[in-house]
Amino acid sequence: MVTIMRNIATKLVVLFLSTILFFTMFPTNTVLADSNSGKCGDDLTWTLDGDGTLTIKGSGDMYCYGSTPADERDEEDEGEPDPSPWNSNAKVKKVVFEGKVTSIGNYAFAYCTGLTSVTIPETVTSIKRGAFYFCERLTSVKIPDSVTTIGKEAFSFCDRLSVVNIPKDIKKIDEWTFESCIRLKNIQIPEGVTVISSAAFADSGLTSVKLPESLNTIGWGAFSGSKIKSVVIPANVTKIDCYAFSECKNLKSVSGGAGVKTIGKKAFSECKILKSFSISSPVLKKIGSYAFYKDSKLKTIKIRKTTKLTKKGVRNSLKGSAVWRIKAKKSKLRKYRVYFRKANSGRYVKIIK
Repeated sequence: MVTIMRNIATKLVVLFLSTILFFTMFPTNTVLADSNSGKCGDDLTWTLDGDGTLTIKGSGDMYCYGSTPADERDEEDEGEPDPSPWNSNAKVKKVVFEGKVTSIGNYAFAYCTGLTSVTIPETVTSIKRGAFYFCERLTSVKIPDSVTTIGKEAFSFCDRLSVVNIPKDIKKIDEWTFESCIRLKNIQIPEGVTVISSAAFADSGLTSVKLPESLNTIGWGAFSGSKIKSVVIPANVTKIDCYAFSECKNLKSVSGGAGVKTIGKKAFSECKILKSFSISSPVLKKIGSYAFYKDSKLKTIKIRKTTKLTKKGVRNSLKGSAVWRIKAKKSKLRKYRVYFRKANSGRYVKIIK
């Protein structure tokens, strides 16, 4: 019996020591998250010092991370990589890159709510999805011209971001890139950008923006809920998508748009002080339903030649609006008079030259 008990005790000791050795050699994510250094790329390392400076050192691409901790994931998040080791770490105040970092990975600095400063080196060519998502204390970012792509929601919900530039070789401003950046008052969009994607500046603090002549598409809700006061649509824009400027409470005037073919559903809805709307396009084919819904100050819209508009499109576009007059230059719009009748709560819409 004594021999048996000794053997059991010996096995338990061996098992205990083996367990300790295993976790020493192969630390879990929790242990890694509590450490102050590690790997963040095949040839990249990271260290976090006591002052809150996170240093990324080495060369090559950063790892791509997930945005949701393992214990909070549902079926839709299955297969998503783990968050970064410093994810949600409020102690991170500054990020410094040393060496030749070439890309900033998905959600690399997401939820670093204490981060106030970051300098992106000229070796970086790509800022990937959600890289600075919800860095609510980040105030400014200088992005070098070496960067050619900025991923979806890269700076979403950076509440205090007020200064940021878009590099000259960017062709597309991706979905939600600057969504809810409420202190971002203005931004220079460079020539060469052809697409402003869905919700790219939605609910941002933008008060003014000069759209580049290279632009051809304004996406779904691209500026929805922003503080923008006026907009001139460049001649190369062919599509203003649904909700593109909806709920822009400070928007007073819209002009330009010589090449616009489509204005989407509720594109300018609930713009409470919009008073002037003038689109000069001779190729306008469609104005979506409720395009000017609840625009109580908009009484007149000006369009150039609208003979390509359908009966249904003409009628539905004015539903719920205060528009009672359409000014149409060089147009045979009079044949559409019947389509406008009762378009606006039974009110007859006048057509003038």
